[in-house]
Amino acid sequence: SYSSVENESVPYRYLGRALAYILHYCCFILFYHCVVYNVFDFPRRGEIFPMVVFAIVFLSSVINFGMCLSQMFLHRESSMQLFLNFSIPILFLANFSWPSYLMPSWMVGLSYLLPSTFAVPAWLSIEQLGADIYDVAPKLYLLAIQAVIYLVLGLILTRWRDKSHLGTGDM
Repeated sequence: SYSSVENESVPYRYLGRALAYILHYCCFILFYHCVVYNVFDFPRRGEIFPMVVFAIVFLSSVINFGMCLSQMFLHRESSMQLFLNFSIPILFLANFSWPSYLMPSWMVGLSYLLPSTFAVPAWLSIEQLGADIYDVAPKLYLLAIQAVIYLVLGLILTRWRDKSHLGTGDM
């Protein structure tokens, strides 16, 4: 029952939810990589091993980032309103459509907080340039560091949220 899940310790609840998200989004990545690329005949120069390693590290970073941020909102709807308005600025901060050397230094610093900043060039290098794991290792290291930082911060915020006895929440 739901009440027995709520009585589990914070790491079990947090990591259980993170595992569910990882499995869910791995299906999306497989669909994207195996179906969409073939249906639309996108060029695919990357090997499967770098793509799998990238997917695991990227999903760990993004999921922990999202779960960490989810603890800052009392209602799920509030987070959706915020991210709908910030999705385009986040895209620009990822250096995908705007080069980082043309951005002010404070925006470059802000972009380092987002997993997409390191993920976009790594994914493009793997999929479009055929880069191997060693070529994208610096970006993957940064994503892994983000994943660990956001995991620890998410666990701390979740524990704090549980102790604060707020009426609503995500975990």
